[in-house]
Amino acid sequence: MQAEAAFEAEIQRVGLFARQQKDQGDYGSDYQLEVIDRDRRTNIRIHVQLKGTTDAANADGSISISVARANLNYLLAPSDSIYVCYRVAEGILLARTAESVYAEYERSGRHWQSQDTVTVRFSEPFDEDFQRRLHGIAMARARDARNTRLNWLTTPPERMADPVASEARAIQVPTMRADAYVMLRTLFDRAEDALISAAHGQFRAVLGDDPSALDLLHMAEINLRLNGMACKLDRVREALIYFEGQVGASSRTTQANILFTLGNAHLGLGEIDHAIRRFEEAIRSLKSQDRSHIEARCWKNLGSALEKADRWDEARRAYEKALTIDDMLAEAHFALGLWHMRRSGDLETAIDHLNCVATAPGSALQMRAVHGWRASVLFQLGRLDDAFAAVDAVIAAERLGTWEWGWCASLVRRLGRHSMKALMFWRRYLRAHPNDVAALAEEFWTAGILHQGGVNTGINLERFRSKALKLLGCEDIDAALVWDRVGHWAQREKNWVEAEAAFRLAFSLNPSRYAYCLGVALNHLDRHRDALDVMLPETLRPDADSLVWFQVAVAEEGVGDLRRAVEGYERAIAIEPEYALAHFNLGGVLHNSGDDERAIAVWGDAVRRFPNHDLAKKLRRDLPRYFDDGARKIDGG
Repeated sequence: MQAEAAFEAEIQRVGLFARQQKDQGDYGSDYQLEVIDRDRRTNIRIHVQLKGTTDAANADGSISISVARANLNYLLAPSDSIYVCYRVAEGILLARTAESVYAEYERSGRHWQSQDTVTVRFSEPFDEDFQRRLHGIAMARARDARNTRLNWLTTPPERMADPVASEARAIQVPTMRADAYVMLRTLFDRAEDALISAAHGQFRAVLGDDPSALDLLHMAEINLRLNGMACKLDRVREALIYFEGQVGASSRTTQANILFTLGNAHLGLGEIDHAIRRFEEAIRSLKSQDRSHIEARCWKNLGSALEKADRWDEARRAYEKALTIDDMLAEAHFALGLWHMRRSGDLETAIDHLNCVATAPGSALQMRAVHGWRASVLFQLGRLDDAFAAVDAVIAAERLGTWEWGWCASLVRRLGRHSMKALMFWRRYLRAHPNDVAALAEEFWTAGILHQGGVNTGINLERFRSKALKLLGCEDIDAALVWDRVGHWAQREKNWVEAEAAFRLAFSLNPSRYAYCLGVALNHLDRHRDALDVMLPETLRPDADSLVWFQVAVAEEGVGDLRRAVEGYERAIAIEPEYALAHFNLGGVLHNSGDDERAIAVWGDAVRRFPNHDLAKKLRRDLPRYFDDGARKIDGG
C-alpha cells in the first residue's frame, strides 16, 4: 500500500500521466498510465509493474528485484513499459524501463531466455526528469508508429511492393541516454541524416538539451536541406538560431566549424549572400591546426554559394582551391565535374572529375546520383559501353528512390537508343514497370531499329507482332507507325505476305505516308495491278520522289506496259541521277521491248557509272563483247 500511495502521489505531482487502470494481478502490469499532452488525452499507454522492497542496497547503491521472466516478456509487448521500485526504508521511488532490462541481458551473452526469473537493478530516481523523458519518448514513438501505419494504409495496393526509400526506415532510439547518444553519433558519422531526422523527437526526448546531441541533431537537419532531401524547414531555422548563439561562445568546437555550419544553413535556406559571408568568415578564422580538416570543405561550399549567385568563374576557382588543399575531396570533384559539364562544355574534364568521386564516411554524396551524372556525360561523349555501365550502377541498388529509373530512361531514350544494351535496359525497366506505355514503345522501336540494322535481338516476327498488339492497346500510340515497323520486320525476313498485311493496315490509317511501303510489298508478291492502284496517286504529288517512280516502273513492267515502265525509270533517274538500279532496270526494259541499241547504250553508261555494282559484273560476264571493260566506250560494233 505504501508503494502504491507513493507512486500515485508522484504521478499526480508531476502531472504528465493519468492513471487509467489498476490491476492487482501479479502476472502483468500493476498500472496503465495514459500520456497527457497539454491537458489532452492521447490514448498512449504506459504499462507499469510496481514493486516494494525492504532489502538492503547493493554495494554500488543500486537496488535489485527479482521478477518472473514471463513478466518481462509481458511488459515488452507494448512499447515503453517500466518497472518502478519503492524502497520502504528511505521512502524513495526508483525506475527502469523494461527495454533496458532486456537489452542488458541480451548484451551479456548469457543464455538467459531459459531462466524462470530475471533481476531488475534500479539506480535511477522515478522523478520529474525521468517522467519527462518517458513522456517524450512515448509521445515520439507513438507519433512515428502512427504516421508509418497511416502511410501504409493510404498507399495504393499496386504500389505496396515499391521499394521503400531509406528515409522511411523506422528506428527505435534507446531510452538510456548513453546508448542514445552513441546511436546518434554513429548515424551522423555515417551521413544517415534522414534517419536522424525521422527519429528527431525520440532523440530529443531521451537526450534533452544536451549540447553535444543538439549539435548533431541540428546539423543533420541542415545537411538534409543542403542536399535537397525532405526535411522540416522550421527545424532548419531553429538550427540557424541555435548556431548563431554559438558564435564566439562555444568551447565544444572551433569557430570555423560553427561559421561553416551557419554558411550551410543559409545556403540551404537560399540566403546566398549570408552564406557567402559566413563561408568567407570561416576561412579567415581558420587556425593552422584545423586547416586540413575543414578548409577544403569551406572552399567547396563557398563555391556552391557562388554558383547560386551566378558567379560561375569564382565558383570554379573555389572548387579548384578546395582540391589543392584536399585532392581527394569527393564533393569538390563532383561539383567541378558538373561545372565543366554545364559551363565549359569540356566533357572529358567533367568525366575525369566525376570518375574521381568516391564515398567516404561523412560524405553527403550518394553514389547513385554520381553515376547518374556520369552516365549523362558518357552518353554525350559517345562512350556507350561505359555509359550503360554507369546506368547499371544507378539502378543496381535494392532500395531505389523516385528518380533513378526515370533519369536513366530519359538518357537511354535520348542518347543511347540504337544499341542492344538499350534493348536490354528497356526489358529490365519493364520488369519493374510493366505497364509503362512509353517504355513499351521504346522497347518496340528499339527492337525494330536493331532488327532493321541486322542485329539479332532474340525476337522473332510472331513475338514482335505480339508486342505491337500490346502497344496498340495503349492510348496515344501512332498505330500506323506500329504496323509499318511490323511490316519492315517481315520485309527484312523476306516474308512478303506478312509484310503486305502489316503495310496495308498502316496504309489504311495513313495512305499518303505508307503507300510506298505497301507498293513495294505488292510488287514483290507480283500483284502489280494492285501496286499501281496504290502508287499512281502518289505520282501526282509534287514531292513524288525517285523511289515512288521506281516502284511504278516495276509495276508497269509487271503488267506488261513496257513503254510506261521506261517512262517511270526515266523519271526516277531524272530525280536521282545516281539511282543505280533504275539505270540497270531501264536497260533491261529497253532490251525486253526490242530496243537493243538503246539498251546497250543505257547499260554501258550504267557500267561506267557503277563499275562495282553486281549488275555491272553480271553484264561484263554475260555480254563480254560489249562490257568486258567498263571504262571502254561502247561503239556498238
